[in-house]
Amino acid sequence: MSSKDFATSTLTSCFNNNKKKSILPPQPNFAYKKGRSLGSRLSPSLFTDSKPARLTHWLDTKGCYSCGVSYIRSLKYFIGSNNSIRYKINFYANCGTKLVIYLITCICELQYIGKTSRPVRKHISEHLNCL
Repeated sequence: MSSKDFATSTLTSCFNNNKKKSILPPQPNFAYKKGRSLGSRLSPSLFTDSKPARLTHWLDTKGCYSCGVSYIRSLKYFIGSNNSIRYKINFYANCGTKLVIYLITCICELQYIGKTSRPVRKHISEHLNCL
């Protein structure tokens, strides 16, 4: 049964009922909406009508934060030992942060730069074990 046939048969039965006939306009308008498919339920569209909620963070300033470990200092920026340039840290980081380029400054003032997909604490532990 087509949607037009369904609408016609439903309207005919509605207009035959006196209570419904007084409520309905003589020429009702129809709006069609595509039903939700399995695909739309499993992978909803990235485009939504509503504005995304602003992400909030319990930390008020971006930077590196100590996670209770004595050898990590909370910093908003770091200074390169070769060129004395001040570099701002533009994200929230701690010893559990993954997928970063990190800088370890040793007590002897040597700096070690690396890239990791593992938590930074693993590289700090490896560095301390080598000393």
